[in-house]
Amino acid sequence: MSGERLKVPCHGLELILSKRDSASPGLGECWMLELYRRGPAHSIQVVGIVGRYGDAPRFVAPDPECLHSTHCVWLGSSCVDVPKRSWLKLKAQCEQVDARQVVTA
Repeated sequence: MSGERLKVPCHGLELILSKRDSASPGLGECWMLELYRRGPAHSIQVVGIVGRYGDAPRFVAPDPECLHSTHCVWLGSSCVDVPKRSWLKLKAQCEQVDARQVVTA
């Protein structure tokens, strides 16, 4: 997925999940979560979360026993609350990318 970016709407912003190969051999891949606000001329990054090498995003569904639980994407110790529709789309896209990598590896 090096260079590939998965995009979904997120509470009026755009959430981008991407994975890049390490420049140093043996470190593996690094995931990034970014939130952008779309401006008239260009997008402005408002949040950037960089995961550790080898860490994959975790998709956590709401806990039915917790009233204020939401759909979240975790990267390391940081998370982003994502609307359900976007969460489902991003999770499916991410799983497709991982499946393609397993097939081509």
